[in-house]
Amino acid sequence: MNLDVTGKELKKEVTENLNLLLVHFKTEWNGACQILAPVYDDLANAYKGTAKFFTIDAEKNKTIVQRYG
Repeated sequence: MNLDVTGKELKKEVTENLNLLLVHFKTEWNGACQILAPVYDDLANAYKGTAKFFTIDAEKNKTIVQRYG
């Protein structure tokens, strides 16, 4: 399952997590993000229970994007 994460959840769900995970920074207007989104969702479903997949909206979470580049 692909979960959206914001600044409040980032520390708990991502930075303090020792399990395998993947974070996708995206924007709605970026063509590459639109192409990658269904592939990312398919991977999230395929690896459900093995890895956690998160999506961060770069437009709504600019401080996170600045922190992690």
